[in-house]
Amino acid sequence: MWIYLILPIMTGVSIVLQGGLNRASADQMGLLSAVLLNALVFLVLATTLWALARFGILSLPEQMGAGSFRSLQLWQLWPGLFGFLIVLLVPWSIMHLGAGLTFSLVIATQLIVSILWDSLRGHGLPGTGMWIGIALVLAGAILILRSSNVTN
Repeated sequence: MWIYLILPIMTGVSIVLQGGLNRASADQMGLLSAVLLNALVFLVLATTLWALARFGILSLPEQMGAGSFRSLQLWQLWPGLFGFLIVLLVPWSIMHLGAGLTFSLVIATQLIVSILWDSLRGHGLPGTGMWIGIALVLAGAILILRSSNVTN
């Protein structure tokens, strides 16, 4: 169970480092070139991992498997679009707002959308503790926004 707690922590670190490093890359080569480089690295790594799993070289749990694309549906392309937007918009936002304000707004937005997602997926509404936590995160994002140079 503890490994599953490490996954979102690793994800959070990766998102901040990716956004910050892409922002630095954008200073040298332009944001769109940094996004393309990101996509190429992602394509190579994803294709390698998929091939290793598909040909039985790497054993993974079934839900992480490398299944066929025969029954591909249009809605399954949306995550790729959202991933592209993340890679493009996070460093762009960091350029103009800084990492602290960018990620406080990202986290607050993620909490709101995740509550909607869970509710629509039949997980019910969050309990009192979750609402208090969300209110604190939103209050923190508002304080960071109000103290930034963006609103001054």
